[in-house]
Amino acid sequence: MPSEDFYNADKTFKPPDEIRRLLRYAGIPPDQVVHSHCGGGVAASVPWFALGHVPFALNIPADTFRGLLGSRDKLAALLGPAGVNPAHEVVLMAESGLTPGAAMAFLAFEQLGQQKVSVLMDSVDEWGLRGFELTKEPTLVGPPRTPRDRAVPAAKYAAQAGREVLIGDPKATRGEYPKVFVASGKGAAARTPEGKRVRRATPKSSSSPTIRPRRRSTTTCSG
Repeated sequence: MPSEDFYNADKTFKPPDEIRRLLRYAGIPPDQVVHSHCGGGVAASVPWFALGHVPFALNIPADTFRGLLGSRDKLAALLGPAGVNPAHEVVLMAESGLTPGAAMAFLAFEQLGQQKVSVLMDSVDEWGLRGFELTKEPTLVGPPRTPRDRAVPAAKYAAQAGREVLIGDPKATRGEYPKVFVASGKGAAARTPEGKRVRRATPKSSSSPTIRPRRRSTTTCSG
């Protein structure tokens, strides 16, 4: 379960009765042993991917995309051997839905020219609660070793030219229409470009859409 489910907006714990209702909704009885993985130390050595993921998902940490965001060729050289096919749809799945890491990976794939990129808005726990399959078995890249192995072939990944989605200097680009900059987050951006700024509150939604991985698509998990 995402850690934010247990906290109020002011970072204090929710009341015990509310947490009990949350556990009942998740199907966790009072006598069940619950293992919590958060913070540092030994708990941090157990990645969420190992606790359950979508079948055939590939584990590529968000730090990989963050560290190679400006190096398209280096990132492409890593993705192919990891089993990511540039002709398939990539569905990004993070521990708690749309996270900064998932957004970073989406931006990186757009920059590489991936055929199609989607983000699963639900968390891993929500995916399981909806009745969809989860597994703890890792996805093999290459030929399967046994008939029961879940495996995907390695691919040749080449970054596509001409899809520059990162703009370092707004004045360095020109177009027919005025530029519109959209900043996403709870607070204002640390640096804002020149021009008129309009701030609009994000409406609250009672439910999040679910994007299911399509057949022959590659699901890339980003922590």
